[in-house]
This record gives sequence, structure tokens and C-alpha cells, in this order.
Amino acid sequence: MGKQFGHIIAEKVFEMKRSGQTHREIASELGYTHKQIRELVTRESIDNASLLPG
Repeated sequence: MGKQFGHIIAEKVFEMKRSGQTHREIASELGYTHKQIRELVTRESIDNASLLPG
């Protein structure tokens, strides 16, 4: 998964995380590796944190 596809699946990944699935479960269901999902979540979290005021 290149970074160019992250924004496409990010919403689905975060929806699955809210429902209680682990990174490994999400990765196997979507066809990615655990590391790809972990890095996507980290990258998106950093991007979202930089948008917060303060």
C-alpha cells in the first residue's frame, strides 16, 4: 500500500478500530500487512493532531 492509497482506506480502518478490531485483524480482512495498517494509523493520527488548535 503506497501512501497515495492511505486516504482511501483510512476511514474504513478507523471505523474497524472503533468497533474493537486489532491492527492484525484489520490487515487480514483488507489484504494488507500489520505493519502497513500500523503505519497508516500512526500517519493519520499525526496528521489529525497537527490540525488541532493549541
